[in-house]
Amino acid sequence: MIALLALAALISAFLIASALNLTSAGNSNEREDRSMSALRKAKAALIAYAANEQWQLYKTPGTYFQPGALPCPDQDDDGDADCIGSTSFSMIGRVPFKTLGIDDLRDASGERLWYALSHD
Repeated sequence: MIALLALAALISAFLIASALNLTSAGNSNEREDRSMSALRKAKAALIAYAANEQWQLYKTPGTYFQPGALPCPDQDDDGDADCIGSTSFSMIGRVPFKTLGIDDLRDASGERLWYALSHD
């Protein structure tokens, strides 16, 4: 009788562990899908920005903007590109969602997407 109870407990533990693994795998896939969706939207917005001719409206003498230019990263986490006074060859910040005219994109953990830009 004790052996039967032990076997039932072992089978129950196995089934519970299997169900938990399936649930966490499903959550992992869902989180990855949400992050990939945000990355795809950011990529499409950056390509559209570079292909758009709106850059001409902002071109002022002495700036380096040119066709195909990408926006600077958002370095103060307000959603706008921050280029003023930047002399470094690379810049790191968040995706400038306001400059791109898109929603505030976040990954599955709720973080804004990181974005790096090089002048080269």
